[in-house]
Amino acid sequence: MELLLTDDELVAVAVEQSKAWPTGLPTVDVADERALLTAALRGRRSLAVRGLVGPTVAGNEVLDAVGRNAVAAERFVCLYVRAVDGTRAADSVNVNAYPHGAGWLAETVSDIGVHQFAPLSTAEFRTLCHGLAQAAFDRGLAGRTADALLLAVVLPDRQESITVRKGVVRRSEGEGPGGPDPGAEVDRLLSMTAQLNAAGSVS
Repeated sequence: MELLLTDDELVAVAVEQSKAWPTGLPTVDVADERALLTAALRGRRSLAVRGLVGPTVAGNEVLDAVGRNAVAAERFVCLYVRAVDGTRAADSVNVNAYPHGAGWLAETVSDIGVHQFAPLSTAEFRTLCHGLAQAAFDRGLAGRTADALLLAVVLPDRQESITVRKGVVRRSEGEGPGGPDPGAEVDRLLSMTAQLNAAGSVS
């Protein structure tokens, strides 16, 4: 099961819990309280019109998972193309994943602020990460602003990552170069996610 949600709708889901959305919202200025309030009101109306919230609504499994596992998450994985200026590159891979039961709730983010959510098994998410890392290692990245594919594991007390360019894999700054095999480096990082699933997930 998949679910598409807009930036505004995610703000509404987060505000309902008096919490913040943990990752990017391309079309909402999260530093502007007025913009957040306006987005929350638009999002709440949109969710109601779509029949996703309301007093007589039975609920949506994926929307419920978004509220439980993604809102204000302190443990998650990011996979995206980093631009030369350090931001997430436009028109490129932009994925976040949150612990969800024994697997993941994957979020694919578009530049226009549409987020596609889908539950993935641990094996499915590993395959996704491996495929993208190997492609970046073998062929490099398209686009003039693209710098590297970045895979990061975010925990409350630290963050570890790798960057992948054509023929090059590097670990987080200060850790030195990674191994020559991007798959092995992906597996090293993802081995940390057992801690995420054990500590940070709700089915």
